[in-house]
Amino acid sequence: MSEESSVPILQQEIGTRISATADILGGRKSAAEAAGISEDMLYRYIRGSSKPPLEAMVNLAKAAKIQLDWLATGEGQMFKGNLTPEIKSAARQLLREEPRTSSVSSPILASAPAVATFWPNPDGEPQLNAWQNWAAGIDTSLFVPVIYAPKLCAAAGNGLVNYMDEQETEALMFKASFLRYMGVQPHQVFCMRVKGESMEPSLKDGCIVLVDTAQRRVAEGVFVLRMNDELLVKRLQPLPGGVVRVMSDNPAYASFEINLSQMAEHEIDIIGRAIHLNTKI
Repeated sequence: MSEESSVPILQQEIGTRISATADILGGRKSAAEAAGISEDMLYRYIRGSSKPPLEAMVNLAKAAKIQLDWLATGEGQMFKGNLTPEIKSAARQLLREEPRTSSVSSPILASAPAVATFWPNPDGEPQLNAWQNWAAGIDTSLFVPVIYAPKLCAAAGNGLVNYMDEQETEALMFKASFLRYMGVQPHQVFCMRVKGESMEPSLKDGCIVLVDTAQRRVAEGVFVLRMNDELLVKRLQPLPGGVVRVMSDNPAYASFEINLSQMAEHEIDIIGRAIHLNTKI
């Protein structure tokens, strides 16, 4: 395939977005099928060793129902937003600036008309007023709280002893429509931080993952699991005979295999599947 047919992207960032898209589609195997490529080639795209062609990116975006611009460049929103011409015009008048594309997106607020923070302004007060006017028009009844345990960490490394003793919780607000799109119920999900670098580039140290506790059956994908009182976030791959391969996306960390049929209940617990992440750029 020619270089001209590949997407102009920043290699070290595209892997994270492709990996997140694969998780939306149910794993790398499903994502590879949707993209029309092999799993090995998809893994190369995620690691940044190969440059994805436009056709594969279009197929992935269509299958996951996400924005192609976001997938290819990281710009704009992951999901289609709702910025009407009237809102854009009002923002220009308030801020006396032409709009610029933000490189930060959040599916949590993907369909909310985010305006003020998308227009730069050297004067804090006009921008604050614009934001307050915008925020006053948001229908907060469309949002639902999701449990967030700020001190609870899943280790993307060699393990972190910090699990059931955590009691302090806060709330992160999600659009109800986004949770419906993800196919989850608010009472069955929670948010937690990732600690360590073993899952980079997919999951960076300090990022927050949304975990679906309804998905506890081992399948191909990223899961939060407890092993001997250590809380881990790893990519799992089921193998014949009840064997599960536990993998890190960072090649510096070795994978290992476990046999669920030979482990006692207190030795392992599948907490849930990581289905969405929110991270700094």
